[in-house]
Amino acid sequence: MLGDEPARVRARDCGGRCLHAHRRAHRHQPARPRGPARAAQPARRGTPGRPGPDRPVVGGRNRSAAPAARDLESAPARRRCGGADPGRRRRLPGRDVHRLVARRGQHRRAVRLRVVHPDRGRTAGRPELRRCAGSADAAGVARHRRPGHAHHHRPAPAARRVREPAHRPAADLGGGGRRRRARPARPSPPVRRGRRWARARRNPVTAPTASLRTPTRGWSDRDVRSVGLRTAAGLAIVVVAYHTSLWSLLRGITVDTPLAYLGLVPLISIGLGYVLSRPVAGEPEIHDRMVDRIVGVPLIVVALVALVLLPPRLSVVYWLWRIDLLTMPFFVAGVVTLLFGVRMLWRTKVAVAFLFLAWPMPSRWAVQSLLDHLSDLTAGAVRIILSVVPLAEAVQGDDTSFIIPHGEQGFRVQIASACSGANGLVGFLLLAGAVSLVLRGSRWRKAAWLAAGSVLMVVLNILRILLIIFVGRFAGETASIDVLHPGVGLVSFNVGVLLMVLAAHRFGLQLPQRTGPSRTATVLRAVPTVRRTLLVLLPVALLAGVFDHGLTRYDPIASSVGTPRLAGFARSGADLDGFRAEPVATFANGKRFFGEDSTWVRFSYRGFGTTDLRSDVPVLADVINTSNLQSFSDFGLEACYQFHGYGMQDVRRVDLGSGVTGTVLRWQDPANGLKWTTLYWIWAVRQGDRIRYERVVLLLNEVDSARLVAPEVTEDVADQFAFSADEFVQGRAGSDLSEREIALRSFIVTFGRRVVSAATEQAASLPPPREPGG
Repeated sequence: MLGDEPARVRARDCGGRCLHAHRRAHRHQPARPRGPARAAQPARRGTPGRPGPDRPVVGGRNRSAAPAARDLESAPARRRCGGADPGRRRRLPGRDVHRLVARRGQHRRAVRLRVVHPDRGRTAGRPELRRCAGSADAAGVARHRRPGHAHHHRPAPAARRVREPAHRPAADLGGGGRRRRARPARPSPPVRRGRRWARARRNPVTAPTASLRTPTRGWSDRDVRSVGLRTAAGLAIVVVAYHTSLWSLLRGITVDTPLAYLGLVPLISIGLGYVLSRPVAGEPEIHDRMVDRIVGVPLIVVALVALVLLPPRLSVVYWLWRIDLLTMPFFVAGVVTLLFGVRMLWRTKVAVAFLFLAWPMPSRWAVQSLLDHLSDLTAGAVRIILSVVPLAEAVQGDDTSFIIPHGEQGFRVQIASACSGANGLVGFLLLAGAVSLVLRGSRWRKAAWLAAGSVLMVVLNILRILLIIFVGRFAGETASIDVLHPGVGLVSFNVGVLLMVLAAHRFGLQLPQRTGPSRTATVLRAVPTVRRTLLVLLPVALLAGVFDHGLTRYDPIASSVGTPRLAGFARSGADLDGFRAEPVATFANGKRFFGEDSTWVRFSYRGFGTTDLRSDVPVLADVINTSNLQSFSDFGLEACYQFHGYGMQDVRRVDLGSGVTGTVLRWQDPANGLKWTTLYWIWAVRQGDRIRYERVVLLLNEVDSARLVAPEVTEDVADQFAFSADEFVQGRAGSDLSEREIALRSFIVTFGRRVVSAATEQAASLPPPREPGG
């Protein structure tokens, strides 16, 4: 029918995207005439009350008798219709633009929306399809023959939001004077967002709660490459600043110890950062470069100060405690903040905090605490199984040793700490713990998944030991120990990790979905450009890299996880070229200061020396050995001299080589007036599987008639800068020394360097230290 054609065409042009508004606008019903006009209506074909070819079809129903008053803006209408306001949002290609027409009647609160589409498709330029059956006014505009109602047919403007009454006035007389009651319209769907959201959509630039779902411009391939290059620059800055620390972790992967898996922590952290860097939909878009600098600059300064000032202060303890790995997350957090913004740091906070697991001190304590219990558990389980399946016989008096019968005599195997399964357990917890951070699921489900994986790794380790025993029983020692044993542990570890990953869905865990706004859009809105930031970070990274490279001198002293290599002063530092140390006295009164297990022995160096280092006065060495490192701080040498009233002068820090930092000073005994030049340092030594600490104090009496020969003492540029900065922080001012005092200082410092060098050479000839769990 002619009257239905415009409605059908408009509905097809729209595509049905207007939901509730379309249901009302496309539900076309004939407008019933009222009063005398009803009787004057000509005869109409078709069913009474239904549209016919001579009956106009009017979009909408329940119209008010009052003429249109004015157009009103409606934020709920804009959300419900999905059309765009051309004054505030650009028109997207391929979308139909609608006009929401409304008219206000007597009932102001009873309003609803109606959608009128612009002329498109078949109706564009064809007025015969838009003409209604009715007369024309004086201006030639077609209008309806409806009392009090003028419906002009003209092309609708795009995306106009207004309101119209929901129903007619209550008092309306139909034909014949019969009173008719108007039917109420269906209520509009409730608005699900409040005024704050609508205000943010109208002004997305200045609104503080604007959502990331606000349409933005497309990002080109050049923008994506710029963000990728920025990420590569950030990684390069971290690698340059901490190249020595990172390399010490990576080279420890080859060591057969649970702490070897700490080298995987930086790689796992990079993967976590990539997954967690994607912003969440609806995340508030708040960016302030001043806040980025306030947060990022102090983090980098803290890490840089720790690299520059702490090594000369802590000496070898700095490497034993691996302070460089402890401060690396702070540097990474500062770089992320300055290059990508504070919000990116907040998204990747778990990945940055994961770097703290590379610090070996907590892992060392955990392994040492649990290793014995885990070894006993593994050995007990193997012994119970072998009592049922006689593949080997347990050794009497030793719960961890077994004899495998093969050949005439058989061979003996022992379940040591390295076979306890601690290696695979620590590796699984590191890897699976990182995976659980990105899986979707509750915390209890993740904890159950990790617990089940830990039990699986212990069971697989027991099966690995039984497999080695089985192969040794039938194939011999070479096949089981030399061939199977080195590689079966890695295979069992990979099988366990694969099984737990495949079984993650059984625990209600799911992989993360790649949803949310683009990383490129978020990064470029937060930090559009970083050229000036990179110009500042690159010199800082180079400066940090110089001091971090200086940590390589600690290699002869301790391993990458902080295990000492030295054997002690009595074994390594007693014999020098031209000098030999002999014990001359022992002091027992030091036990109340340094612990009951401490020792205090005095050595005296005798000999003619060498051509470049000799003295007529013997050098004394007081060596205190203890397991309590804190006692050296509680009862420090300088505090002891001050307590006894010894006047100290010219206190300086010097580098003794291999990362050992010593303190040289001059003091005088007020009782007898003797002057001494003293050099002392603290280092860590190993005695069996234990770590102990020694304070070595070299004493040289300043005798006027003594003849000294010593080379001139020189310092490295980086060490000299670090020592000067440390003295500046402590407020120590150097004084001018006489030639005699310079000669005494040069002799004692050179003598101390010879002692440290002899100790490191002797440690290099010893077997490598046994790591925890190795």
